[in-house]
Amino acid sequence: MALKLKQRVLLSALGATVALVFLIQMNHFGALVSLSQLERRLPTNTIHSTNLLRRDIGDLQDSQVHLPVMRRDLDLSGYASLEADARNLTDSRLLELVLNDRNLQKKGAIDGIIRIAHLLESYKSKRRRNSTSSDNSATVGRNGAERRRGPVSAEGDPSIGFLDPAVTERLSTIVHRMAAAHRKSKKRRGLQLSLYTKAANASRLPAWKTFHNHISQYSLYDPKDPAIDELLQDLVSQPIVKVYQHEGGTQLKLVFYLANNARVMWKPHRFPRDRETLPNHFYFNDYERFNAEIAAYQLDRVLGLHRVPPTTGRLINMTQDILRLADRKLAKTFFISPAGNVCFHGTCDYYCDTNHAVCGSPDLLEGSVSAFLPSTNVVERTTWRHPWRRSYSKHRGAVWEKYDAYCDMVRTKPPYNTGRLLLDLMDMAVFDFFTGNMDRHHYETFEDFDNDTYPMILDNGRGFGKPLHDELSNMAPIYQCCLIRYSTLRRLLAIQQSQTPLSERMRQALARDKLAPILTDGHLAALDRRLNIVLQTLYNCILQHKASDVIVDDGF
Repeated sequence: MALKLKQRVLLSALGATVALVFLIQMNHFGALVSLSQLERRLPTNTIHSTNLLRRDIGDLQDSQVHLPVMRRDLDLSGYASLEADARNLTDSRLLELVLNDRNLQKKGAIDGIIRIAHLLESYKSKRRRNSTSSDNSATVGRNGAERRRGPVSAEGDPSIGFLDPAVTERLSTIVHRMAAAHRKSKKRRGLQLSLYTKAANASRLPAWKTFHNHISQYSLYDPKDPAIDELLQDLVSQPIVKVYQHEGGTQLKLVFYLANNARVMWKPHRFPRDRETLPNHFYFNDYERFNAEIAAYQLDRVLGLHRVPPTTGRLINMTQDILRLADRKLAKTFFISPAGNVCFHGTCDYYCDTNHAVCGSPDLLEGSVSAFLPSTNVVERTTWRHPWRRSYSKHRGAVWEKYDAYCDMVRTKPPYNTGRLLLDLMDMAVFDFFTGNMDRHHYETFEDFDNDTYPMILDNGRGFGKPLHDELSNMAPIYQCCLIRYSTLRRLLAIQQSQTPLSERMRQALARDKLAPILTDGHLAALDRRLNIVLQTLYNCILQHKASDVIVDDGF
């Protein structure tokens, strides 16, 4: 019985293939004409697929619409002359290519039709995603309203990130209206740590102590403070007098003591700047990049957040600056590579062995140096588990990835049910979306300021790994809560509407670093695209809710 059924299926497929070839020759591959005649000759079990195909390409019959999704799905072996030009083929020509594909004929007409239908369904999905209508909503309703997941993007699609000027104009109108009606007259300054004011020579403190003194309740540093530029210069120029390996963590990090008694965190250069995150690597397996730490600090300044410790690039001599000062345990990990370069790997949890060693050229090595925060013996810090922390599992996702109403639960729990921290998490989500860093599992605040302070944005080494991929899940706090701080939105709009785009601002800021260029052009261009996506997401929220519920002015 099974054999007879198999024979009938094979005969039906063979008959359908013959009908396909006949129609291809008689109808010059006209999409709708071929399908109409094909429907009358195919077995009944393919009629559904034919109807699906007719529905999907009906609005494309006379247009010259390109179907780039077909390039990666078509088997173009045997069509070498067309393969390189596949992106420029119209829908009719691509249908001709599919219907005339030998591999499809071998499998039978049924597979061919289903395949075309799926291709066109994919194309329709892409057109819907690229639409700026509210159907592409990134919002999550409140109080039981209909909820939608975040915005959808296609990797490498040049149309993603386009922002309708009307969206910017509408957002600007809302912001200006709020400024006139509700904006507080003066931004609050808050308290300062003032750790060294009682010292006898307090007026002549080194830059790192001045930085610690000026840490305030509402910002980690003031970009106008001359001590910050002096601190960045010290991080580059002060001699290294002591080295030890930073305990904990999955990757190699060293702590340097400088001649002025400052402590700095050093992360080494492992890969060229254009090396991207491997597509099969999980976020928790990704390597840390020294240039991502430098770029994160400059992005923090450009965005006006001021929550990333001052960081810059420094070229060191591995023999003079590390090996000479290293303890016995660290020194034992040094070796000379077959290429004659000085290498070492240190000791850590995962990536500290000969296969993951860092090597100089021959003993010069780039790296990032970040200013230390005040010691926890002097100023205690509170570590918080990030509500939108990832699962760090290969097999299961986090709760917020499965439950669209997750933000409603977060809003009810301290410390997010009162105060500023929930808005601060929205700022952090914007920042992490710009950098692409998925490794935000905890954050820290200063205990001296209780909960009325900002979360510091630390450990940004896993950012800037995929210039063509926008990690939209990093914006989950925004599109699930539909919430943003007024001052943050105002700054983002000011950048988007200015003559100097975000990419150019970052290029100019990073050009001052000793190890410039820091980011590739692809990463810089991605910042402009991601800024547009953030603004579009917020606009979609406003379409679903009152603007005053989405944009909150808390005076910061």
